[in-house]
Amino acid sequence: MQKLNEKSVKDALKLLNFHQQKKFGFFCIDRVIHLYEDVDSRINISEMDKKLKDGDAYDTIKSIYEILKKKSSISLEELIDLRNKSDSLILDTDNIYESTTENVIAKIVAECLYTFLNFMITSEIDYIFDCARLVIDIINAQISDYYFLNVCKNEDKCNHFLETLFDNEYAIELQAIKFLSENNYNKLSSLLEETFISANPVITIENLRKTSFSSIFCRVI
Repeated sequence: MQKLNEKSVKDALKLLNFHQQKKFGFFCIDRVIHLYEDVDSRINISEMDKKLKDGDAYDTIKSIYEILKKKSSISLEELIDLRNKSDSLILDTDNIYESTTENVIAKIVAECLYTFLNFMITSEIDYIFDCARLVIDIINAQISDYYFLNVCKNEDKCNHFLETLFDNEYAIELQAIKFLSENNYNKLSSLLEETFISANPVITIENLRKTSFSSIFCRVI
């Protein structure tokens, strides 16, 4: 089912023009960038990049993203520079930082921004699709740990529940693409508010469950 969902999203994205695809990238990142906000309370970013000071990680990712959103035209040189900066924010959870759920999620958020910058530089559809895929990875990293540790010890049931959440997310992404194809940015903004991914996994689950795009309802606790 996941492969079918991925294909549906990718095929739908191909029908959008570059401007609409870029809007979709913003839609993806808008929903997850706040998950990087508390990263400086856990790590010292200068341990990974000496050009950055302790406490600069979130301000750096926020400034990169604000530039992308505010500037209607950005030179290739500036985009490459922003991509290099975003690369320095992808946490090395293998060798430097603890591989906690929070750090892994922050790592994926930075990867999403990096991938979006690759799209801006190359215009290749695979990169904008990867933004959608990385949101799924974030949900997986956040919910699988929470659900298995706190709700259900049965791995098969946990995986089934995760699949229902992924189905919800793919439905949201397809709805966003539909709104973009219609240039309906008001509905897109409304969808963004309805599908906010919280730092609290319980709220993320509830936000995904309550959407009108799925008839599947599961008890969380």
